Amino acid sequence: MKKLRIFLFLTILATASMLVQGGGGSSAIPKDNMFAWTSLSGNVTANYTTVDHLLTNANDQARLFVTPSYGVGGTSNPAIYYNRGHGVWYNNITSRWTIFNQDSIAMSSAINAAFHVEVRSPSANTFNHVSTASNISAAVTYIDHPLTNNTPSALVFITPTLTANGITYNYTNKALGVFYSNSQNKWAIFFQDQSAMATDLAFNVYVLNAGGSTYIHEATTASYITTLNHPMLNNNPFARMTVTQNYTPNGVYNDHQIGVWYNSGSGRWTVFNQDISPMTIGAAFNINILEDNTEVVRQDLLNGSFEVESGVDNSFSVPQGWFASNTSLGYRFCNLYGVFLNASYAGDCTLVMVGAPSNSATFAQTYRPPVGSNRTAVEMSAMVRGIGQASGATIFARVFFTNGGRGILRLSSTDINAGTYAWKYIYAQRDFGQAIQRVRISIVTQDPTGTLYVDNVRLETYNPTLRGDEAPLIPMP
Repeated sequence: MKKLRIFLFLTILATASMLVQGGGGSSAIPKDNMFAWTSLSGNVTANYTTVDHLLTNANDQARLFVTPSYGVGGTSNPAIYYNRGHGVWYNNITSRWTIFNQDSIAMSSAINAAFHVEVRSPSANTFNHVSTASNISAAVTYIDHPLTNNTPSALVFITPTLTANGITYNYTNKALGVFYSNSQNKWAIFFQDQSAMATDLAFNVYVLNAGGSTYIHEATTASYITTLNHPMLNNNPFARMTVTQNYTPNGVYNDHQIGVWYNSGSGRWTVFNQDISPMTIGAAFNINILEDNTEVVRQDLLNGSFEVESGVDNSFSVPQGWFASNTSLGYRFCNLYGVFLNASYAGDCTLVMVGAPSNSATFAQTYRPPVGSNRTAVEMSAMVRGIGQASGATIFARVFFTNGGRGILRLSSTDINAGTYAWKYIYAQRDFGQAIQRVRISIVTQDPTGTLYVDNVRLETYNPTLRGDEAPLIPMP
């Protein structure tokens, strides 16, 4: 057994140099860092909506990053345009964060405005920036930080904040963007209308590397809307993302407030100008894709990203929560000491299943919905990648009903593709129409050759009648 594992380790080491696609670990965001928020009559006061969420309540050190959305999955509220600048503010009286209108107009005028909210803690790549006389030039304020200085490849995300480190700063009702200055060798925040930058403006900033769920999108048509194309977004109305405009790739301004929208007709997410003005071809946007943590979109699996182990090793172990057969051919594999940066799609760890003649491996997990929840539907997805893989791998769920019946759902209509291919998103959903007692998901390979990588496995059971409109189902007016 020990010799076989050494051989497999060397095999993966040899194939690591081939893995030019996929996501770097720096782009991974824990699932519980993301949720959707909607302004409703019960949560608006003056020019703000008070956010009530476990991640943000009584947490004045949280760093919130907000992207407006034309509607969000899981709500039947009619979607609206939100054509104004926004920011975040911590209310010390209520110990709650708020999203506010930068133009000071009452938030009651924007009932049903929806937002994707990412919550981060202060860290090496998440910090505050304040505009001062010493860092302002014309319409820009330069960021001085070791992760952004001399790093034109960095992807920078921003949201204005009135509250930073206990200090209150000023409003800024401007369309914003970021760009890299070759003369200063620094990233900067700028006003899209090119007016003079003001002092005492504060911004939440975080920095990521491109890869996996983090990338730059460029508009290719002169329309007010540009369509995104990414395996984690396509046909996934419950995806969530943060977006920041980026001037750098093509030197294109877009002096408009932006938002995101899921086009259910095409199954694609989009970025759009809230005032319906056309974008200039080449307008660019930094995109970071995350997952929702509302009760509407459930992650019923334990450790579906394989980041937590149940063994004592950092690699070649059984992921916590999973049952494994034949661990010589299937195991949790991690980025050891920065050696295998592209081994996983996101995070540090992935599931690796290595082919062997006349042999197979299985990883399985069983989930039981709460008694009486009347969940009848199952939704599954995963990211997979093949290296010289033969056919014979599959991911499927056996569904057991409370009435004693059974059903099955596969992640793809056929076995996972043979050959060598980049990370791809596979998805399946089915309403069985019968109350579910338990679901057993299995990842199985019977390949004689090759290697299958599996990451970001998701399983949700739900009651379709409680989901409401999963996303805007009518064209944007």
